[in-house]
Amino acid sequence: MHHRIRRPSPSLLISVLALFIALGGIGYAASLPKNSVGTAQIKNKAVVSTKLGSESVTSAAIRSKAVGITDIADKAVGQRALADQAVNSAKIASKAVGLSDIADQAVGTRALATKSVNPAKLNVTYVSVSKFSPVIEKGQTGYRNVRVACPSNHRVIGGGGGWVGPTTTDPLESASFITGSRPFPPSATGNSQNAWEVYGNDDSPGSRRLMVTAVCIPIS
Repeated sequence: MHHRIRRPSPSLLISVLALFIALGGIGYAASLPKNSVGTAQIKNKAVVSTKLGSESVTSAAIRSKAVGITDIADKAVGQRALADQAVNSAKIASKAVGLSDIADQAVGTRALATKSVNPAKLNVTYVSVSKFSPVIEKGQTGYRNVRVACPSNHRVIGGGGGWVGPTTTDPLESASFITGSRPFPPSATGNSQNAWEVYGNDDSPGSRRLMVTAVCIPIS
C-alpha cells in the first residue's frame, strides 16, 4: 500500500523562506569585520543616549567647537564636571557672565588679580559734602574745628580739608597746618561713621577759614 506525500502548502513555503532569510541576515550581521560600520552606515539620530555606555564619549571623541551653548541644557555642567583651572578668562566670552550667574560670596579676595578692581569697575554711587568754619579775620590767629555729616542713610568712606580763602575754596599758601583729619565718630566703625572732621591752628596774615569735605556712600 502506497502513502501519498502531500505537497506543502503555500503558507508553509512562505514560513520556511522567511526563516532562511532571517537566519541569513543574522549570519551576515555576525560576520561583519571589525571597524566596518562607520558614520556612513548609521542613520541620523539612530544613536541615542541609552545606546552609549557610561563615560564612553570623552573630550577626545568630540571635535573642536562641536558642542556649543545651545547643545547644553541649563545647569547640566556643574563644578564636579570641570577639571581644576579648566575654565579661565580666555574660555569666557566678553559679558557672558553677569551678576545673576555668580553665587553670593562666590568671589573672594584670592580670586581677584592685583589692581583688577578700580573705580570704573564699581557701580557705586557716592556723594561729597563740604562745610566751612567761621572766618578768622586778617591779623588774628585762631583754632578751628569743623565737621560735616553725610546725608541720611549714608556712611563716610573718606574726607579731608584745609585752610582756604574767606569767600573761595582756593588753598592758602601761607596757612600754618592741620592738626587732624579723621572720620567721625572716631571710635565708631562701619556704618556708624557718618561724618568727617578737620581741626587745626592758623596764624597766616590774611582772612581765612577752615574747609572740610566728606565722601559718602549709601548704606545698602
